[in-house]
Amino acid sequence: MKNFSGDPPRKEVLLAELVICEGGSELQLEPSQDSTFLYRIGSCEISGRKVTEINDSTRLNAIATEIRDEYSRWIYSINNLFLRNRIVSEKLSLFFLTDLSCKRLEFFRTYDAVCNLILIREKMESVVVDKITVSGVAPGFLR
Repeated sequence: MKNFSGDPPRKEVLLAELVICEGGSELQLEPSQDSTFLYRIGSCEISGRKVTEINDSTRLNAIATEIRDEYSRWIYSINNLFLRNRIVSEKLSLFFLTDLSCKRLEFFRTYDAVCNLILIREKMESVVVDKITVSGVAPGFLR
């Protein structure tokens, strides 16, 4: 069919669903012909349709190394909030007595979440996602 508008012909946009699951959750997906991409955080079981897994442990490790110093500087910058609000004891910022200052990953999963989100963004940047399904994902990750 001839295009009379002068605009370049439109490319067909394929819509896709992104499924993010965490932990030992099990997720039954409804059958679909649309493309479905899966990102696992930990282990989880998916059934009901064919999925394309986008996990890449080598790239995830590289991202963790690439952002390590910047992330550490950001965590340390929180000390300024303690100092500004005089949360100190005998000239010691109480920031240094917190689990956050030690970057305790078992309490603060921010670093893991940032690394995972960067990888998801890289893997999905050329895909138009019209639906995201999550299972077992911590509320902090979603925020």
